[in-house]
Amino acid sequence: MLEYGLGMRSAAARVTRGTVPFFATAFAITWLLQLPAVLVLSGVLPGPFERFMVLVGLGALGPTFAAIVASRIEARGEAMRALFGQLRAWRVHPGWYLVALALPGTIFVGGMAVYALFGGSDAGPWFYPPNNDQRIAAMIFFSVGEEIGWRGFALPRLQERYGALPASLILGIAWALWHIPMFLLAGTASPGILLGAVPDLTAKNKAKSITCEV
Repeated sequence: MLEYGLGMRSAAARVTRGTVPFFATAFAITWLLQLPAVLVLSGVLPGPFERFMVLVGLGALGPTFAAIVASRIEARGEAMRALFGQLRAWRVHPGWYLVALALPGTIFVGGMAVYALFGGSDAGPWFYPPNNDQRIAAMIFFSVGEEIGWRGFALPRLQERYGALPASLILGIAWALWHIPMFLLAGTASPGILLGAVPDLTAKNKAKSITCEV
């Protein structure tokens, strides 16, 4: 029992040692880089807004930069190899790819349907696929730039300590707060976050999870 307790405390300490620097660095990088653009839109700084777009784009990569920093703090080269090695982990059941691609849009459309059912009429379009090359590139580039940090670094460590669903909830809240400058730049607030963990017990009895954010 004593060894189990010591093991739990050791795991908790490792999670804290990794995730606290990650979240602090991710927020600091993104908010500091995107703050000038927010101040321009607020009239505090002179424009034009476009001159700060490079900083806004770099700020979107904050979670990945933070994951690199936190990996160096946590275990140096070993953690760095583990972080980027996940990008080569493509051998999963094809059904998970279908879930990952279809579930977020399905949840969004379902939410819009409920909103319309209760009399809402000003929520915007139900479908808005990217309509030019720049939007497609941004959709891929920025998504990967975020998820290396959120899913590749933070989520496994949170799952190790809290389990799949609590870890998804913690990460979803952090994700929403991290996006505040982008919500301000877009002139909108987050329409909501639906979080869920779908357990997939592998041969090693480790749980995977899919976290959906809408």
